[in-house]
Amino acid sequence: MNASRLKSGSVQKKLIQNFIAMLVLGTITIGAVSFMTARNALNQKGEIILKNSVIQAIQLIQAEQAQVESGVKSLDSAQEYIKATLLSPLNPNGTRDLHNHVNLGENGYFIVYDLKGVEIMHPTLEGKNVWNVRDMANKDTFLVQEQIAIARKGGGFFSYSWLLPHSNKVGKKISYSAYEPDWGWVVVATAYKQDFNRDARMILLYILSLTIGIVGTVGIIGVRSVKKIVKPIFTIVGGLEKVAQGEYELIKQTESEDEIAYLVDGYNGMILALREARENIENKNRKLEYLAYFDELTGLHNRYGLNQQVNSRIRNANATGYLVQLDIAGLKVINSTMGFQQGDRVLKLIAEHHKTHPGGINQIARTSSNEFTLWIENNQKETVKEIVYGFRDTLKSSIKAEVSGAGIDFHMAMCAQETGDFDELYEKTTMAMKVAKESNDFNIHIYQDDMREQIENELLMSRHLSNAIMDNEIVPHYQSKIDYSTMTCTGVEALARWCSEELGVISPGIFIPAIARLNLTDQFTRYLLDRVLGDYRKLCVKYGEGITVSVNISPLSFLAQGFVEYVDSMLSKHAMVADRLILEITEDVLISDHRAVSATIQQLHQIGVKISIDDFGTGYSSLNYLVNIDFDEMKIDKSFIHQMEKDPKAFHLLKIICDIAELHQYSLVAEGVETTAQLDLIKNTPLRIIQGYLFSKPEALD
Repeated sequence: MNASRLKSGSVQKKLIQNFIAMLVLGTITIGAVSFMTARNALNQKGEIILKNSVIQAIQLIQAEQAQVESGVKSLDSAQEYIKATLLSPLNPNGTRDLHNHVNLGENGYFIVYDLKGVEIMHPTLEGKNVWNVRDMANKDTFLVQEQIAIARKGGGFFSYSWLLPHSNKVGKKISYSAYEPDWGWVVVATAYKQDFNRDARMILLYILSLTIGIVGTVGIIGVRSVKKIVKPIFTIVGGLEKVAQGEYELIKQTESEDEIAYLVDGYNGMILALREARENIENKNRKLEYLAYFDELTGLHNRYGLNQQVNSRIRNANATGYLVQLDIAGLKVINSTMGFQQGDRVLKLIAEHHKTHPGGINQIARTSSNEFTLWIENNQKETVKEIVYGFRDTLKSSIKAEVSGAGIDFHMAMCAQETGDFDELYEKTTMAMKVAKESNDFNIHIYQDDMREQIENELLMSRHLSNAIMDNEIVPHYQSKIDYSTMTCTGVEALARWCSEELGVISPGIFIPAIARLNLTDQFTRYLLDRVLGDYRKLCVKYGEGITVSVNISPLSFLAQGFVEYVDSMLSKHAMVADRLILEITEDVLISDHRAVSATIQQLHQIGVKISIDDFGTGYSSLNYLVNIDFDEMKIDKSFIHQMEKDPKAFHLLKIICDIAELHQYSLVAEGVETTAQLDLIKNTPLRIIQGYLFSKPEALD
């Protein structure tokens, strides 16, 4: 009877029916659990991404703020860098693209508000006040106000409803907001929930599809396959439970090639995707954490990292010492003439040199683009100076050997740690460095209390100087070059003069170095050249037709890309004959890059412009360039002219220089001639052109 019933299929049918019922119920349960678990896991992952993204954005802002405080960047450039990093650079139409460096889902993006609800950064609403924007599903909720309030309380999540992209439907969004007090920014990362849990819905559809296939083939598989089929399903359920707990474990693949195998593949694919997502987040976190403390180019600590190191030593080890800054003089010239790769090579060599020759230096960090900061503990001041000088000297030799033609030196400043923390010590050392740069020598400058007032006065002048160029406050005065044999004016030299409405008359010896410190040299050179060439017609009326006009050109501008083209365009603009313009350069240009200088001079000669070597007689190597570089004019420095009254050797040397100039067909000009005694000596040489107070002082055109 039992066999008959078995053959009739009733038991088998019931078993299969029960199996199918259990299978359907179990699969639906698994689908629901899978969907809920995966959705919750993906939503949690999304929340973690939003929170970590905001935290990383805050850290990046703080790192930029440190550069602003150190003077490396302006606040505007630092803030625009943050906007470009979090979203993208500003498009011409005032919008920003959604995605750049941080993945917040397909439609997720960063927002930045100020505390009044103005969109400081937004893909489409930048600059608008959205304080009163309401939740799409709950008009009593002011979503921007809520986000700002949460941020000011320490940060947190906020859920609200908003239109789905390219649709009139309302979808659920979640955001995480936090407050950055230095800039007064409320940083928000927001995304649609469906962007995070879309894969969960795919898992549900995948499981439901498999259910139909499994039920259709169950009669063939038979009762003996029940356990084999059910086991992997429960294994997946167990795996999904572990996913909910943050454990992403693969399950063993089945031996059969059926729907269950596909389900296992799908589950394992989901696990691998979640692992990859978690690994990417961890890698980004590690990268941001590294960049917060280290300089990417050299591998040394940055300013923030050195801050942590030094403060830790001061607090925990009761260490005392000196903070020393080394600022590379000549790095900009290397970058502009030899290329940024060579400049980067110099920076890396400094880091490598410290590893092989620490020489008593406890810590070294790259604290700005061309500045390195040293921390030296538990030594007397004189010992510290010996350590620094020794490090400087061996470093210069190492760089010279590795980078051919790299002529650099170091401005140096230091401050003793007596009280206070790293920030106070760094601020004082920076003041001493400013004095070191202004004095333009390469000895160690030690911080003194009176430096602060001096620097504050200079900063006041610098703020006015930035506007003085744009407002045409700086004007050229002109000093005549006189041929004393005929008492005629052969040309004039343009000399910049600044009379500020608020500060009064400022000496060129003060504002010209300030222009270089503010990186306004090229802007100022082009402004002055344009102004002088615009004066040429009036100069001819005042001093005589056909006179030449000389303009001093800084090394930075002379070797800048596009300088020759700019000079040519200015000559065309003012309809001036090119050979009436003389560009005066000093030996600083010559020693930077001989080939680049020669090439620039050749290009200027091709358009007709003349070149004068200024302050001749003050440089140790000027004579080396007379043969190799094709000048048009040499100007004997006034210190040389004054010396020959007291030293007959100087007068004989002047006669030799005149012979050299005559041999190479250079025009010769004596600068700073102030007395008839000096003129009487000059009359005994072939030199005829005089520039100095004996005949004229610099004066305004009008």
